[in-house]
Amino acid sequence: MLPLRGEFCVIVLLTLATALDGAFWMGGTQPTSEVHKCTSDFVVNQKKIYALFRHIYSPSWNPVLERVVKDFNVTDMSRYKDEKFPKVVMEFIRSIMKGRITPVPKTYPFVYHLEDCVREFHTALGFFRSAKDFDGALETAAWLRNVSNEEAFMYEFFTFLIHHAEEEFLLPPPYEINPFKYFRDDVIRKAHLAKMTGPNGFEDENGTLVKYIDYEEAAIDDWEGAYTYFREDVDLNAYYYLFRLSFEPSLEEEYFENTTRGEIFLFEHQQLLARFNLERMAEEIGDVAPVSYTDENIWGYYPMMSHANGLSIIPRPYLYEEKFEEDVKMDLIREEQGIRKIIDQGGFWHPGGHLSFQRPGGLNFLGSLIEGNTENKSNFPRFWPLLLKYVSGPKKYRTRKDKRDFSNALDHHETQLRDPIYFQAIAKLVSIVKKHQDNLPPYDFEAKFIDILDAKVSDLRTMFENKSVDISNAVFMEEKQDGEAEEWFRDEDVRFKVNLKVLTHIPFYYDLKVHADNPTDAVVRVFLGPNDEEAERIDLYNWDENRANFFQIDYYPVKLQRGDNKVMRKSSAFTGFGTGFKSFEELSMMDDEECLTVSSKDAFCAFPERLMLPKSSVFGTDYVLYFVVTPTEEDLDEIQPTRFCSIGKAPPKADHWPIGFPFNRKINNENFIVKNSLAKKVTIYHSEN
Repeated sequence: MLPLRGEFCVIVLLTLATALDGAFWMGGTQPTSEVHKCTSDFVVNQKKIYALFRHIYSPSWNPVLERVVKDFNVTDMSRYKDEKFPKVVMEFIRSIMKGRITPVPKTYPFVYHLEDCVREFHTALGFFRSAKDFDGALETAAWLRNVSNEEAFMYEFFTFLIHHAEEEFLLPPPYEINPFKYFRDDVIRKAHLAKMTGPNGFEDENGTLVKYIDYEEAAIDDWEGAYTYFREDVDLNAYYYLFRLSFEPSLEEEYFENTTRGEIFLFEHQQLLARFNLERMAEEIGDVAPVSYTDENIWGYYPMMSHANGLSIIPRPYLYEEKFEEDVKMDLIREEQGIRKIIDQGGFWHPGGHLSFQRPGGLNFLGSLIEGNTENKSNFPRFWPLLLKYVSGPKKYRTRKDKRDFSNALDHHETQLRDPIYFQAIAKLVSIVKKHQDNLPPYDFEAKFIDILDAKVSDLRTMFENKSVDISNAVFMEEKQDGEAEEWFRDEDVRFKVNLKVLTHIPFYYDLKVHADNPTDAVVRVFLGPNDEEAERIDLYNWDENRANFFQIDYYPVKLQRGDNKVMRKSSAFTGFGTGFKSFEELSMMDDEECLTVSSKDAFCAFPERLMLPKSSVFGTDYVLYFVVTPTEEDLDEIQPTRFCSIGKAPPKADHWPIGFPFNRKINNENFIVKNSLAKKVTIYHSEN
């Protein structure tokens, strides 16, 4: 999910007692999935992490961090594990001196795919890893925060915490760290005016300046304007940003020993597209069309956003008729034709042997090939980056090494989903993968000893609710003289908040009646998909035609008893969804001796629970819920079905079926509904109150 809510998932930040909270069967209730972090060292380090991300554009704001930076001696060999200066840092310094690398200046955009930025990223990551202990890594972070580009520091420190932190810490909300990449110019500008002149469009509430805005107020009146509430949702874009960092394509294979990152890359993007297409159903606009190489009148995008240095994120004019560079188009066409050819051949040869797409792991090879990550062993190095380069438009609208202040929405993971054309690029990716899936035989997953007898679903209703977001990091703060203060995370005199209207839904549940001939360990999967208007009955549904638009909303193991089983599942317990991040304000109010309670709902990689259901309409929109229960031989006591947060630590899968089963292959419509599966039409309503 988008859901990587899926199989063999893992949460890097949380250790779960179980992921079955909210599931009931045979009258039994599973324990909750909360963990209490009560050691003062943990809470202090957690607050230090938040402090390092607070006011990153005002490095002198915190006098305690200033002292840490002042006392930091980068050449002190005792700071490092081997008591040697990190080789990667020495090489980086030499490259700067010889002019091979130009570090990104402060307040400029950090463009993750530029060669210099990639080198800077790996140097910082090596710097963090070389620290003797975690306290040393935090001190290194304080020093790098002071000397590095702000967005580069975010990218680097987040990646370190995700992959290398010895504790399982919470991550602060990316949209509170860097509001410039999540809010429009008018919002940031009003916050700055309020700082300089007093409340300007803000309300003073007990010392906190609050400005209420609504995404819909600034919606562009075009074919995609109706969906800005979804594409610009701060939690959705923060989720995607951290997902891309977790599986950063330039990271070496050693980071992903037990993780099929190519397969995950494909599944997550297919799920993103499926979820967006479900959102479009209520307006009857149709599915997102793949990028075309022949139609150069591509729709534009006006972000109405700026970087921290005040320069605008470059817009792409609507229906521009300027010619693309022919070499970019031809390279892209050549790459796609090459990929489709080796898909037809079932694999390809490389110096290490033959890689077959037909055997287990084949889809992972294909995903790595398309993404162009370090596991790609083909002669087609970077199809996905080349595709994004193409859809960015002519050269004048793209980032270049010699113009670092010149970037568009597709150059930053935080803003990619805001641009409608990004979903067209994903649709192109999904169409290529579908060609591979069509070459595989349909699944045979019927389990005759399991029978889903009935499924009941409570009312499904969406609405908009208010969400407050602290944007104080976008306001430059003066240094506060705290004398000999020792707290890394200091109190603040004023906060700037924005109150947004965000999509959510009323909690719901489903109730399954499942018959088992014998006691059976099983796995339940639930998908939400589009209604087939041409099918008068559910048994006439065209599953194969619609399979790419099914969005996985739940996945969990269950122990079935002999006879009839009643399985009731609340939406609040659905696997892979989260309630969001803990804000700067929430954590600053904690006492160092206070327990920090975290759960699977706090996971940085969890898809926003609010966006589980598409908005629909006040008159109601029909959808289809698909349930399938499959037996498993795995030890369910060892299974924690959460999400693919990362990274080399994946727990055992709940069963042998691959990610995306059963919608990731060609479907025989006549044999898809078997005893252990069930499809049910449902209607989702939207409430305007």
